[in-house]
Amino acid sequence: MRSNLTLFFVHNPPFEKRLFERLSAFEKTHHGSVHGVTRGVAETLIVIRGDALRAIRRIFGGAHSRVQQHVSSITMQLPDASMPVPGVYYPILKALAWEGVNVVELVSAGTELTLFVENKNVDIALSTIRKLTGALR
Repeated sequence: MRSNLTLFFVHNPPFEKRLFERLSAFEKTHHGSVHGVTRGVAETLIVIRGDALRAIRRIFGGAHSRVQQHVSSITMQLPDASMPVPGVYYPILKALAWEGVNVVELVSAGTELTLFVENKNVDIALSTIRKLTGALR
């Protein structure tokens, strides 16, 4: 789990090289501030430390589309056998929804699942996931 994060969404420019040049410049001056980058079709998500928001806004100017502050991430390592299972995330997302936890962003890479929730919901999200994973064992 990581807390004090900000999700910074940037419009994908026609020439993506500029986006990554800006991101590289930001990382050089704010080492350790970037926790992840995910490229979508229309926009790129940059996960940063919460205290780096002002600095990244200076680097990207008006290129960003939106910002989600006061976010925490919860990362789960799923077993390799879960890869071909249809709906493998469903029980997790359903349990969180029943508890009133809004997942503001979700990122997966193979068997790693990272959920981003508002800081105010992190305790209930962790508790719900622990209950669920304990029930699966």
